[in-house]
Amino acid sequence: MNDGDNWLVGIDRRNDPKDILSAYNTPLHPEFAMNGLSHANRILEQQLFDPGNFELFGTYDEDIGRYEAYYRSLDSQELIYALNGRRMRIYLGKDELIHLWDSYKYSPEESAELFQNTKMKRIRQWTSRSKRFDMHLLSKVLAN
Repeated sequence: MNDGDNWLVGIDRRNDPKDILSAYNTPLHPEFAMNGLSHANRILEQQLFDPGNFELFGTYDEDIGRYEAYYRSLDSQELIYALNGRRMRIYLGKDELIHLWDSYKYSPEESAELFQNTKMKRIRQWTSRSKRFDMHLLSKVLAN
């Protein structure tokens, strides 16, 4: 971003951990996430992952405010990756995890600290009625 540029960003608040896990465990969420394995196969131009051998697993680390998503191997399996005529074998044990993504949650105070540390000035804030997330209009602070 250049000095004076604006940015609109939505930030989830640190809500009840049960609510956070429930939000990520909707029927569409696993289907969407599992599509990532099929997409990886298309990018790699080979059938490395069998989506039927994995399930989506998520956990929430309340201490740092982070939801963590993983693919969990349903059984011990061997993945074979072929590149330039060579084959690499990747062994996964039952319940072994492949990290998928993280989603951080911030308290209002943590958001303010984040903006200060990244030299962003909050111009305006909108909070959901449920107080579960905020929209922030930010501006990059001009350099001295």
